[in-house]
Amino acid sequence: MDAKQLLAGQLEFFLSGGTRSPAFRRESLLRLRRVLTDNQEAFIEALASDLGKPRMEAVTAELGFCVQEIDTTIPQLGRVFQNSRRGTPFLLWPGRSYATREPYGPTLILGPWNYPLNLTLVPVIGALAAGNTVVLKPSELAPHTADVLAKTLNAAFGPQVLRVVTGGPDTAKELLDLDFRFVFFTGSSAVGRKIAASLAPRLIPCILELGGKNPCVVEPGLPLRLVAQRIAFGKFYNAGQTCVAPDSVLVHSSLFAELTDELKRVIGDFFGADPSSSPSFGRIINDTHFQRLEALLKGSEILSGGNNKPAERYFAPTLVTVRDQSSPLLTQEIFGPVLPILPYKDKHELGLLLKNFPSPLALYAFSLDKDFFRRLRLSYPAGSYVLNDVFTHILNRELPFGGVGASGVGSYRGREGWKAFTRPSSLMERSPQWELPLRLPPYRDSVTRMIQKGSLK
Repeated sequence: MDAKQLLAGQLEFFLSGGTRSPAFRRESLLRLRRVLTDNQEAFIEALASDLGKPRMEAVTAELGFCVQEIDTTIPQLGRVFQNSRRGTPFLLWPGRSYATREPYGPTLILGPWNYPLNLTLVPVIGALAAGNTVVLKPSELAPHTADVLAKTLNAAFGPQVLRVVTGGPDTAKELLDLDFRFVFFTGSSAVGRKIAASLAPRLIPCILELGGKNPCVVEPGLPLRLVAQRIAFGKFYNAGQTCVAPDSVLVHSSLFAELTDELKRVIGDFFGADPSSSPSFGRIINDTHFQRLEALLKGSEILSGGNNKPAERYFAPTLVTVRDQSSPLLTQEIFGPVLPILPYKDKHELGLLLKNFPSPLALYAFSLDKDFFRRLRLSYPAGSYVLNDVFTHILNRELPFGGVGASGVGSYRGREGWKAFTRPSSLMERSPQWELPLRLPPYRDSVTRMIQKGSLK
């Protein structure tokens, strides 16, 4: 079946109303859940092959995350198309007004490679919960996971509901050239801009979940051991290939040496003297990204790490400091286990450093001063703000997840998931029995005066 036929079949099924009932949507989500649980070992092996992902990370951040998303979404299915009663102006009596939500229809979801289950399937969960059909293209950079997704999901679902299409950039372009009703993309800002540009002439709505340089500010007053543990966990999880990982640490100059020493000790506690032999540390996705990370280090002062193994795609947890404000470490998204630590003397110097982080996906701060944190929020737009931690806000399904500006458009997950894949709509019901004559010709001056005064509402 070619892509055009696939889209036509999904559109026909969607317009038949087959995706609307709570029972159908519930069964679709339960079927997806069974695919994940019945093929757990195959997915774990694929994630290990693609990313060297530790079993713990594969179970918690990938499989378990998706299963929990399904379990929290199913109880909300009755709310998706629930009408909300609104007021009706006097001139429209007798009648009733409602706000409701409607699914978009056939939806294209383009998944990323860094969390090739989580960030690929959680949008699918929201789309199916909202009564859409889905064409899913997983990232070709995680080929083993993409193959397992295609094999298992295409066996479990009919193509009119959900179809996995594998391939590279040419396949993505072929799909993007079709008139899907909605597009969801997770990936780099550069690719996101191209996708937005290709969809704009056809006015196809989209959500773009992009990257971003996420600053982490550290103020005096907190126990640095705890601060170092939380920063290192968020930074080196998945070998730093996480869109919400802290990109750089901006630390008060009085704490620079002490925090650096604590981070070194914590890295040793987490991964041992030789992280390359640790079962808790992953690998870089491919040689291209490995070489990109090596190039980023040029001109920086390595504080620890740097003993990499290209043949294994092992890139050591690395701490650096940067003197040159034009360094690519400060101008490009790092997306790997390299953590710049930059000292600042006062709030003015901190502000100058933060200008290197436009519209991040997340802004982190360790501080006892909540007013300082409030000022950061007012001055520096970000997708999310976290005080005294990093990374872990994405585990709370009660919070929307998304970026702003260069870090993305739109949000999803949890209760925001099905909202992301529906559009607000208006519904009015008028009585067929009689009409209010006041609004019909011939118009009366008294009615016009009452409308001008706002008395007919």
